[in-house]
Amino acid sequence: MHDHSPVTVSTAAPLELAGAGRRGVQFLLDSLSIAAVSTAGLALFTLLPTDADGSLEGGGAVVAVSLVVAAVSIGWALWVWCWRPARNGGQTYAMSALGLRVEKCSGEPITFGAMFVRMLLLAVDVGITPLVGWITIAASERKQRVGDMVADTVVVRAD
Repeated sequence: MHDHSPVTVSTAAPLELAGAGRRGVQFLLDSLSIAAVSTAGLALFTLLPTDADGSLEGGGAVVAVSLVVAAVSIGWALWVWCWRPARNGGQTYAMSALGLRVEKCSGEPITFGAMFVRMLLLAVDVGITPLVGWITIAASERKQRVGDMVADTVVVRAD
């Protein structure tokens, strides 16, 4: 039996847990932002000099651009999923737009470490299929995906 009553993560008023639908939209929007930055980075390859046959000249430039693209893509993902929420009340950009926020179950402020754990466990929650995350959100008492369970966090309505 599931208890769908509001969860209290601090001494404040009970919070309304966020369901899988709004969280799915939020995940999609944040993921699209990360994909857009990565795709823009890949556009740098079009600026590299090519030989007459269209192949890229020299391996050094390819390696350098690849490292830059990887660093920017990873950095942006860390900003979106970890740093920004840790500095902005537990909200990614899409969470802000959709009225959601991540909170520690203990009521303590959300940390980069907790957000990093949640980000790493996206591999479990959506790695093969988003059904894993949606099923665990639907079936768990606190509407948590695996990343939330391990990081001891919940996603609540902020609006």
